Amino acid sequence: METLKDLLSLAGAFLAIVLVLYLSYRFSKFMATRFNDMGSKGNIKILERVALGQDKGLAVAQISGKYYLLGISNNGISLLMDMPDYTPLQPQELGKNFGELFKENLANRKAKKAGGKDGTDS
Repeated sequence: METLKDLLSLAGAFLAIVLVLYLSYRFSKFMATRFNDMGSKGNIKILERVALGQDKGLAVAQISGKYYLLGISNNGISLLMDMPDYTPLQPQELGKNFGELFKENLANRKAKKAGGKDGTDS
């Protein structure tokens, strides 16, 4: 009887932890969607970011239809240059997505393994 109580208590604690994790996940997705929607409605958009170090990076910003290259560091944000000739790439122009690249890489590895087993290298 005591073992059953302990088991039910453990199962209840496990379910509570799973529930908290699930609710945290849903809330974070909701907040991310909300903040992304807010950022795309205004006149200022960050189009691309590249990290150059722990606290340094570059960003391409669109402000009122004009494009700027910004330097970001602990000391602040600096305007590096205007980019009047910048044309943002559409998602289909960026190339393959991660899933396609992963499948392609996996297929290449399998082909190399199959070719390497008999002593030939293809």
